[in-house]
Amino acid sequence: MAQLMSFRAASAAPAFRVLAALRGILAAIRREMRVHRDLRQLESFDDHRLHDIGLDRGAIEDAVRNGRSRVRPVPASLGGDGLRL
Repeated sequence: MAQLMSFRAASAAPAFRVLAALRGILAAIRREMRVHRDLRQLESFDDHRLHDIGLDRGAIEDAVRNGRSRVRPVPASLGGDGLRL
């Protein structure tokens, strides 16, 4: 009986690895679809609107793929010393 259980466990392990790989591939495809959707939306914004949300055209893809940095400059006119979290 112990041999039968170990055989079943051994034969099921590759199937679980295949399923895990497929889940990873599907997650990557969904992520890329979201990235492309968000890129299209942000690229449709005019420069003024991008500036309002703290982006410029050159930073759109990096912001969509990696998020924006949490460290942002605080203007000196607002009493900032340069950086804030």
